[in-house]
Amino acid sequence: MHKLYLSATLVYLTFLTAIVILANNEWASWLFNIFEGLPYADKVGHLFLMGIFSFLLNSALRCREITIRGIKILLGSLIVCGIVLAEEVSQVFVESRNSDPLDMLFDVMGIYLFGLLARRLGDTATKSVEQTR
Repeated sequence: MHKLYLSATLVYLTFLTAIVILANNEWASWLFNIFEGLPYADKVGHLFLMGIFSFLLNSALRCREITIRGIKILLGSLIVCGIVLAEEVSQVFVESRNSDPLDMLFDVMGIYLFGLLARRLGDTATKSVEQTR
């Protein structure tokens, strides 16, 4: 299962990278126009796109945690936050993009919520394996 999550994470990261490249070069207006009429589509999109990334990476890393100042943080979530922060900051330097703190907020909410889901499902799978022994 670990290799499946790792492969899915790499495919998904390629998909996200393609979206960023399309957006940076204004080649994705047709794609974004599909969701234009939906209220809060941009924010919900951020929540789910980064949430799924967080879920996949945390699952691939088997929900490994690190402790920072006594707080346990999922390593995958921390990595995704770093990537997302770098991408949001980079938008300041791309003429066709605009950096939006609300986008980052929804990114972080998705990362957190889907990280919890990965941890929960990982705990459930571990308990199920232990019960069969």
